[in-house]
Amino acid sequence: MKLVLLFLVLLPIVFAASFYDEEVDKRFSLGELVDHVRKLDLSSGCVQACEDNVKDFWTFMCGLACQVILGKPN
Repeated sequence: MKLVLLFLVLLPIVFAASFYDEEVDKRFSLGELVDHVRKLDLSSGCVQACEDNVKDFWTFMCGLACQVILGKPN
């Protein structure tokens, strides 16, 4: 059983490390992230700006994210 668990944990890690490609690395530097936040157009509201930038599946988190960022309680 321990051997099976070992393979279930190690194999995905090995495959993930072997398929890593620097061309696909999409991490932002902190400076790029700060510049992006400064350039956001919040004239239509925080939630709308979030939905315009996030798109797809994660838009459901925009309302809560804006509450956290702006410091507004529920």
